[in-house]
Amino acid sequence: MKRTPIHLSLLLALSLTALACGESKDTSDTGTEADTDTDTDTDTDTDTDTDTDTDVTYLDPVAVGFEYYGGLELQGEGLTSYFYDGTEYPYYVIITLADEEYFSLTTVEEQEGHYCEIIATFDATPSAFEVMHYDTLETAQAWQAWEGTLDFSDSDLLSEACVQLDPAEWTDGMPVDTFSGMHFGLAFGDFTDYLMSYWGKYYEEYQQALFTSFIAVNHPTGDGGFDFIGYDWTSSVLYQWDKTRELLVDDEGYMLLGDIGAPMIAGYVGSYAYWYEDFPNLDMSLLKEQ
Repeated sequence: MKRTPIHLSLLLALSLTALACGESKDTSDTGTEADTDTDTDTDTDTDTDTDTDTDVTYLDPVAVGFEYYGGLELQGEGLTSYFYDGTEYPYYVIITLADEEYFSLTTVEEQEGHYCEIIATFDATPSAFEVMHYDTLETAQAWQAWEGTLDFSDSDLLSEACVQLDPAEWTDGMPVDTFSGMHFGLAFGDFTDYLMSYWGKYYEEYQQALFTSFIAVNHPTGDGGFDFIGYDWTSSVLYQWDKTRELLVDDEGYMLLGDIGAPMIAGYVGSYAYWYEDFPNLDMSLLKEQ
């Protein structure tokens, strides 16, 4: 499913993702500790039993999107960590499961509760899988590609909705068993026409820093096997850093745009998924095959 055209509130959220994810994960860890303490209290079973059957509204995701966040040294190390305010952060991939209503909503506030966001490590090695334009299915060219697995645990679930999936369909009511360990590929290349129209009036402002993330996941071929092709599902934006890989920000804390036309393409990458792959196009039992 296509996400709605980019909206200012989502664009501003994108430019601050490095900080937001760090804070969200810390909050998640704190919440986990609080839950552990609560479980040891004598009132826990009574509260849980009362709430589970009557008050839970399950998130019903219908599609999944993928976004890379982290450092990039295209002519050097490849995918790298980055520094913010003197602290080093590893690169990661955000997996977003979204319900059908999510795709008609245009602001962060409206989308709240309609998606599950997960921070996953990407165990990546250089690769050379095929990449294609999703709208025309014509062959595309990638600058560089990586392949591996996405891994996470229940402590990496960044959204409350991630633990509110229907346990009749999802193990323990969470996406961990289905998606953690999935086969995943990421390739970068020139910004494509398929993604360009999506940016609308913001394209001119961001064009110097825009490029494509080709996303590859296992797709069933109908004969029990799968293919592994990267499609231009996600926009990526290059931001500036200094020689120590420290992010550069302006007086208001917003990151400074990089330039993909520079002789050396290096900096922090933030991404924004445009196409979320519909679940009917996937076979969940094949996602981890390699």
